[in-house]
Amino acid sequence: MPAPQYVSFFVCKKCGYTESIYSAKLKRIICPRCGSPLSIEKRDREWHPRGYGLIRYVSMLAIKPRRSLGEGSTPAVSEENSSFKIVYKLEYLNPTGSFKDRGALTALSYVAESLSTRHILEDSSGNAGISVATYARLYRYKATIIVPKHAPIGKKKFIKMLGAEVVEAPTRDDATKIALDILNRKNCFYVDHLSNPLFIEGIKTIAYELYEQIGVPDAILVPFGSGGLLLGIYYGFKELLDLKIIDKIPHLVAVQSTANPPLYERIYGSIHSYENSTLADGLLVKNPPRIEEAVDALQATNGFVVLVNSSEIIHALKELLDKGFIVEPTSATVYAAFSKIHDKLRDKGCKEVVIILTGSGLKMIDYIASIVTIGIS
Repeated sequence: MPAPQYVSFFVCKKCGYTESIYSAKLKRIICPRCGSPLSIEKRDREWHPRGYGLIRYVSMLAIKPRRSLGEGSTPAVSEENSSFKIVYKLEYLNPTGSFKDRGALTALSYVAESLSTRHILEDSSGNAGISVATYARLYRYKATIIVPKHAPIGKKKFIKMLGAEVVEAPTRDDATKIALDILNRKNCFYVDHLSNPLFIEGIKTIAYELYEQIGVPDAILVPFGSGGLLLGIYYGFKELLDLKIIDKIPHLVAVQSTANPPLYERIYGSIHSYENSTLADGLLVKNPPRIEEAVDALQATNGFVVLVNSSEIIHALKELLDKGFIVEPTSATVYAAFSKIHDKLRDKGCKEVVIILTGSGLKMIDYIASIVTIGIS
């Protein structure tokens, strides 16, 4: 039996359920007792980086990737102005053009190690669907991806090109309902990247890489949809802190759009003006399943939430293109937010700030060309 069977566990912080990740045999990674999101506990994490990319950190991970497309080791590009050293972490240069590849690899490696199913199920507005479809193809699994009707056309075409079955749903919430219906009727594994701790396990490697590339920055800005990116970075740095490799965790700044601000409203109360916009499609998660964990992470790091609107996102998208970063609108939200919070970051004593650029604009280039040229209502 592989060693991880004895040292890596799914744990429910709500009801106390605990089981080895390799004996649980879960078709959806939620607590089988109470339905809450699960966490992963690995009792022998050790800092022995070796090799390249995500697999460089196997000694820290609960899941040992079976195959790899070279995920991770994304560049960290520095820029200095009069107030800050800005570091752009280019996550859009992962194999399928987004940070989701890190989570898809660890999630599907679990399937390869633990389950007999050959059918992978996912609901996604785009990037996670593309990533899961790619890794399903790599592992020779069938993939069914449920996408909301408003998802970018280029992303839907990309998923189909990868050989996955694409099912359209009226809304993002409907996509999840359809996925759950299929799960109840068929023998498949539901990746469920919105709550899956295996996804977060892969995303944590962003924190490990940042530490090796630049040390510990003062603040990190991340777009917030389901919260997996924020939590992955938080837990990654927290593990380094627990191992006494670092002595602080960066301030975390979560960025949401005025079209859908559940985390902002959970902390600060309702906003007065909402936009009817799908511009930052990766942020349109109405009920993030780990929202309370995200609140705890922000409080633990003395962080906060920033809202941006469509005009600010478009302006940021143009500025990032000027810098040579070809990213999608969801990625541009963090640069738009940075432009608004200089004073707040200075007040916190921040000098080095990381901006995570999450997804490539090449998957929706026609759409981006239209909005940076004529704007969007």
